[in-house]
Amino acid sequence: SFTLPAGGMAVWARAAPDIDVDAWAERGLAAQVAFATAKRFAFDGRRRPFVRLGFAALPERDLREAVRRMAAALR
Repeated sequence: SFTLPAGGMAVWARAAPDIDVDAWAERGLAAQVAFATAKRFAFDGRRRPFVRLGFAALPERDLREAVRRMAAALR
């Protein structure tokens, strides 16, 4: 789930409780799509069920492909 931000260059999304976002991000890298997990931004280094999805540097067609790859990496 996510809320559209009023501005910025990324969206923070909450993953379902049964998704290991860190493992998902690793599988995403193997599928050539990169996204950050909340652990990277946490001062305490703890895992949290969030991912940061940067979108500002990519054209819409590339974003569609990134979402496709993320979905494939989630399966």
